[in-house]
Amino acid sequence: MTPVRRVAGLVLVAVVLCAGCKVDARVDVRLRADGSGTVTARVRLDADAVRRLTARASLDKAVPLDDVRTAGWTVSGWKTSDGAATLTLSDDFVGQADLARRLSDLVGPMGVLRDARLTRSRSWLSAKDSIAVTGDLRHLTTGVKSDAALSKNLAAAGVDVNALDAQLRSQLKKAFSLTLAVHAPDGRTQTVVLRAGDQATAVASSTRTRDARVVLVIVGAALLLLALVLTAASLVATKRRRRASSASLPA
Repeated sequence: MTPVRRVAGLVLVAVVLCAGCKVDARVDVRLRADGSGTVTARVRLDADAVRRLTARASLDKAVPLDDVRTAGWTVSGWKTSDGAATLTLSDDFVGQADLARRLSDLVGPMGVLRDARLTRSRSWLSAKDSIAVTGDLRHLTTGVKSDAALSKNLAAAGVDVNALDAQLRSQLKKAFSLTLAVHAPDGRTQTVVLRAGDQATAVASSTRTRDARVVLVIVGAALLLLALVLTAASLVATKRRRRASSASLPA
């Protein structure tokens, strides 16, 4: 289990333990024309969740973030507004396999974000790039039982891990929503909003004409046409001179 997954799991557990609280997550995946890109995840806790989580400590202490930074992610820290708090994490990727790893960092083996697909096709005159990511909230889990260290600590404290996991899953279905947006290199975007039980794939693609090469083709065609016209004109002029020369000879 990666450090990012561990902290993300703790965020969800902390929120769903607060009855009536909500957590909204948004994930943006931006693809660049060279096949690299950026994953940005934003988690928002409502005012009630913030109030309960900070009853004994600050958000920074309630939800440690050092291990997320150590894992290579850029973390904004908690930003508060009207009592609510927002955390933003971002990291770069290069290629499809690397993107899949970044998404796994966020959600682990749950499959909430999966099937990342990057398609890049190039011809002499055009370039096409597409990105697709599937969001799947049909089988939400809290990650409590899959985190051996957390399960051990809860059991040692006298907590029934199975009962807690069932309770958290029930609350998580009501408390959690996910917005997934994918962005193609030219800025085209598709956004899907998912709640418990939903599954959807966000797809965005862009096709770009290689203008410099098109200009070369046009200029080349124009020069070829000009050469043909000049050649034809030269042939016609030569024929006329020959006819005029033949006509001027004495019979």
